[in-house]
Amino acid sequence: MRNKTDPISLITASQWAEVMRQQVQSEPEPAPEGLRAASVLVPVVMDEHSPKLILTKRTAHLSDHAGQVCFPGGKINTGESVRDAALRESHEEIGLAASAVETVGYLPGVVAAEQFHIAPVLGFVDPRVVLTPAPDEVELILPLPLDKVLNDRHFKQVPIKNRGRSYLTWVIDHDEEFIWGATAKIIVQWHKILSQLL
Repeated sequence: MRNKTDPISLITASQWAEVMRQQVQSEPEPAPEGLRAASVLVPVVMDEHSPKLILTKRTAHLSDHAGQVCFPGGKINTGESVRDAALRESHEEIGLAASAVETVGYLPGVVAAEQFHIAPVLGFVDPRVVLTPAPDEVELILPLPLDKVLNDRHFKQVPIKNRGRSYLTWVIDHDEEFIWGATAKIIVQWHKILSQLL
């Protein structure tokens, strides 16, 4: 299924869907002790010509993650499941109704800022859906071509400093958007899993 110009390219949306369904976990990873539990939705619009991954660009005035490109999501409230939190946050941030999402399963979790454990929920989104950004949180809704976002030619690790310590973080740098941090790590991990079947 691979080709020389795009190493993770598939021909049809149904092929994408088949591979993605095979490579998810049936249960989310629990947050390790000492970390706050959060979840994000990894929303894929199953357009039959070119599936799109929905990301958001945060508004510049936010105290956390200002201007960053990320998945819709946030903290899990007491008594709330990983899935329900991801769907609630997606509705609040981009107007995505839960009824327009088929939740497929869970992707490997990541730790963000040494404080949060983020559990990603993979969801297939009805291509007829109309999304609206919440103006106090989201500057832009970014439907990016799935094959381009998952192209590992754009993946690299760069050093950053945070809270007095230096470490490497993943970045995805291409002609669509600059993605880094936890969001990039989720995508890089997902690419590695999908590549096993491509």
